[in-house]
Amino acid sequence: MAERIAAAAAETGIGLTLLPVFYAHSSFGGAAPNEAQRRFINDVQRFGRLLEKSRESVRSLDQAVVGVAPHSLRAATPEELDAVTAMAPDGPIHIHIAEQTKEVEDCIAWSGARPVEFLLDHAKVDRRWCLIHATHMTEAETVRMARSGAIAGLCPITEANLGDGTFTAPLFVEHGGRFGVGSDSNVLIGLPDELRQLEYSQRLAHRARN
Repeated sequence: MAERIAAAAAETGIGLTLLPVFYAHSSFGGAAPNEAQRRFINDVQRFGRLLEKSRESVRSLDQAVVGVAPHSLRAATPEELDAVTAMAPDGPIHIHIAEQTKEVEDCIAWSGARPVEFLLDHAKVDRRWCLIHATHMTEAETVRMARSGAIAGLCPITEANLGDGTFTAPLFVEHGGRFGVGSDSNVLIGLPDELRQLEYSQRLAHRARN
């Protein structure tokens, strides 16, 4: 797949950030994957080979960057997270986090900490990181994430479609936080629609007209 993505980028002339995804477990604490997940499961060694092949695939492209995407704290143990992020010491790092309240509850049951809290306590989160969703954060988590320099990767249409919740944008931006907007479940693919949903969700959450 990486080769076909690189070929498409070469044909169209667009820039490419390629982020192979590491997925090893079905839940927190290294739980075994279920049968449906086995087709995309990796271990650290196999993922290292995938990452190297991905780098080879984009070597001829002028506007290509390769990073890593440990899927989530559910899908990677802390040791695996450290190993995977170490493979891209200068590249971007994307991770799904705190999208649903159940995810937060499961993380607390496993570690005693909330997902964003745990990540900030155990990883060197900085401007290279993009925390996808980050919907359910306390005020303290929101401020810490903003000050870390990490980008919040928001998927407003998906988060609304699934009824997951609303990102705490005003507090995050107030403390210097940066965010990007993208598509997740492909319910509707359109940047203007994503931005409109983001604005409307904030107006609804804060009961503000402008």
